[in-house]
Amino acid sequence: MRLAGTLARTAIAPFRLGLSAGELGLEVALGLTRGTRRALEGDHELDVRPTHPSWPPARMPRRHPEPVEPPPPVQPPPPVPPAAADGDAVPVIPLPPGAKQVEDSPEPVAEFAEEGAEDGAGAEVHVDPPWDGYDDMTAAQIAERLADADQAAVAAVSLYEGMRRARRSVVRAADRRLRLLSA
Repeated sequence: MRLAGTLARTAIAPFRLGLSAGELGLEVALGLTRGTRRALEGDHELDVRPTHPSWPPARMPRRHPEPVEPPPPVQPPPPVPPAAADGDAVPVIPLPPGAKQVEDSPEPVAEFAEEGAEDGAGAEVHVDPPWDGYDDMTAAQIAERLADADQAAVAAVSLYEGMRRARRSVVRAADRRLRLLSA
């Protein structure tokens, strides 16, 4: 019975600690709220100490606002000269000092590419049929032949069929055979 009581107190201790911390936080918030209200109602010194006995007894010093410098005045943009009467001319806006200007017609420095790049990007893959006469066989004939095929032949059928006709029955038969050979 004493063990159960000890275990219960041990299990409850973190909750008690959390409640005490929450209570202290609420007292601090209440003290801040009361001090702010007193400061707003009159020209009293701001005292935000909570009523909790563990709070330090020293008074908090009154904070005086520091002077704030006004922001620098905003410079108006330079005037834009009017466009030409014919409408072809573009108005020239003066650049600020130190600004860089981009050229209108950049010149290429060099053009290069690897041999064969003119044919287009990417690799070209060619897969031969898994065996002679494969393209003339029906899906049922291929599935029948897969029943006795080794793992390399089944993988070749799966790859070839995936890139060509993608017949579901052939792909399923190849998957079944691969699972059977892998087990």
